[in-house]
Parts: sequence; structure tokens; C-alpha cells
Amino acid sequence: MMKTVTPPALGAAPQAHVAPNLQIHRLSASDWPRYALGIGELLNHEITHSAYLYREEVFDREELERWLQTRTQPQGMLCVAILEGNLVGFASYAPFRSFSGSVDTVEHSLYVSQYWRTQGIGGKLLQASLHIAQQAGKKSLVGVIDSENLPSIRLHERHQFDHVGCLRGLGRKFGVYRNAELFQRLLS
Repeated sequence: MMKTVTPPALGAAPQAHVAPNLQIHRLSASDWPRYALGIGELLNHEITHSAYLYREEVFDREELERWLQTRTQPQGMLCVAILEGNLVGFASYAPFRSFSGSVDTVEHSLYVSQYWRTQGIGGKLLQASLHIAQQAGKKSLVGVIDSENLPSIRLHERHQFDHVGCLRGLGRKFGVYRNAELFQRLLS
């Protein structure tokens, strides 16, 4: 199983561009298990350290496997970002709502290792998500972003997502109710 990457070398300056050897891979139902440990590490780090993911309990192995399986079903998508053989981020989407009339609108998630943020990896993952969604005939991609997660909001704005609303008090994290912004990009 692939684990997440260790921090960059001390003194290494963050780069404004993506390393040329960054690879984005879409995972299938048969190959996601290879990346499950690294994806779980990224998710569980965000759960325990970030106010932006409205969940208090870390994923156990069984729950993570169920979550990953939903992303590799025909209506879902799961991609990983690999740099120098290490998992540095991932993106996924699944149907926004479970009703059949909503199947062409998907809600996406995007996570980059804390050690590799601000280096363009999130943008590459978002571009891949948009491309895959378009190829799959999806109508729109929706992002639900914590109101204080300014880097994610700016990333979505740079990729022509429209701000379509705010859900006040949607989530609770660390004992505080939090607002979430809705962003949408129409694909067709």
C-alpha cells in the first residue's frame, strides 16, 4: 500500500509551479486498494487537524474502503497525484444527490498533503476532475467549501467555478458551527 509523502527537504522553497514529474492517475475499482492507506492518512489528518472537514471521527479501515468503493463506481471518480513515487494528493467525486434526476451533477473533494500545498498540485487535480467529468457527460461539478478555506475558494474561482450560495451553520467542528460556500461549474 502506498503511504503519503514525507515533508520536502528542510530549506526547500515552495514552488509556484508543479514539478514536471507529477503524475495524475485515475483509479479503478481494482487498483484503489494500493492507494487506500495514503488516502486514509490524508483524510484522517484533515479530520483531526482541520476545521474544514466537518467530521470528528477518523475513518477506520472498513469505512474508508466503503467510501473509496463509492468513488470508483460508474457514477464516481477517484484520482491520485503521485510525485516521485509518493502519494501527495487525491481528488474524487460522487453524485451530488442520490435521486436519479441528479445523477449528472457531482460533488467533488480535493485534498493535498500539508507538505505539498501551494505548489499547483490542487490545480492539476481539479483540472483532471473537470476533464473526467466532461468526458463522462456530467452536467456540473459542485464544491462545498468551508467559508474560511480561502485557498480552496481561490482555486475554484481560478477554474471558473461560480459562487452560488452559502449554507450557514452547515457543519460543526471543534465545537463551532461553520458556514460552507457552494461553488459550481457547469460543464455542458
